Amino acid sequence: MELYDWQKESFDLWADNNFRGVIQAVTGAGKTTAACDCIRKYKMLEPDAVIWVVTDYNDLRAQWTEEPIIKQFDIKVMLYLSAVGEYDRLSRLGEVDKLPKLLVIDECHHLEAPKWGQIVEKDVKHVLGLSATPGEAYRRVGPILQKIGYDKANIAPSEVHLILFPLTDKQQNKYLSKTRAMEKYLRESNPYATFYNDPNYMRMSVYRKAFLDALPQRMEIALEILKNNMGKRAIVFFSKSKQVMAFSEMLENAGLSYAIHISRRKEIEKFKDHTVNILLCINMVATGFSDPTIDLGIMVSYNQSKRDNIQRTGRVLRYREGKTAQVFYPVAIGTTDEAIVKNRNSIFPDDSVRVEKWK
Repeated sequence: MELYDWQKESFDLWADNNFRGVIQAVTGAGKTTAACDCIRKYKMLEPDAVIWVVTDYNDLRAQWTEEPIIKQFDIKVMLYLSAVGEYDRLSRLGEVDKLPKLLVIDECHHLEAPKWGQIVEKDVKHVLGLSATPGEAYRRVGPILQKIGYDKANIAPSEVHLILFPLTDKQQNKYLSKTRAMEKYLRESNPYATFYNDPNYMRMSVYRKAFLDALPQRMEIALEILKNNMGKRAIVFFSKSKQVMAFSEMLENAGLSYAIHISRRKEIEKFKDHTVNILLCINMVATGFSDPTIDLGIMVSYNQSKRDNIQRTGRVLRYREGKTAQVFYPVAIGTTDEAIVKNRNSIFPDDSVRVEKWK
């Protein structure tokens, strides 16, 4: 496989920083390919070095194990907590020759979580982090070596559809009552309260967001989109399993086949092997899952996190010859939806965004 220029530069930049640092690259740019090239060149310098690849979910772990370089050098691919446990086990047994000299940490933004971050607290000399959204991981891994955006990524051209819908009078009154309660709290209790520094204000924000997420118009819009795009491959994102199950009933009533991927019902293989063309999920499939045949992404519900948005849309933007990826957001007019979506879609070119009113 011919490497892009930025991928060819990755190893030298990493080596110049004593083999520590992060490659920040948007989904579809090819950071896994860049990392495999780094592993290959590292092995040429350190043929006896033990290398571990650490990643976040089993779906992504399975993809890594299929990489030729991983098979060639019999490299272990583990989940974060499994890697911590294996390191501790080998240390207790005194089998230091089996401990890694290099950690390749995929989706390294997870290092911000205390338990998952334990792996970089071990005595491992060299670390390569990979993420589209590394956050504060560089503090534990090393500096950002490269920032590869959509301008350098091999991604499909995209269309972003903002589907605007009004609240009913009853919904509007309920939304306003929740908003006024939050405003009253700011006036009378804590004028400096935010979602992050005041648990009471956070709770009120969560309740209001849960109300918006549960609006039936969202699922009606999603169902309409799927009906209008029969035969296309679609991934539909929710924030809660309860929403997934409710929407699955709507699909059954409409005679549409689907697969579900949530904690207690994992049917992603049905989607991967094209038995069905619709996948319903929450965030556990948003990170790392790679399938260039996906045409549509529908964000039925979404949160404030721009990181979450980048990871979700990355599932849809994988390049395929002749493909135009489409991403849909139902937007409740006059609510916090508008600000969230505006922030989220700053990652897309302006000319790719289309605003449409739901009829």
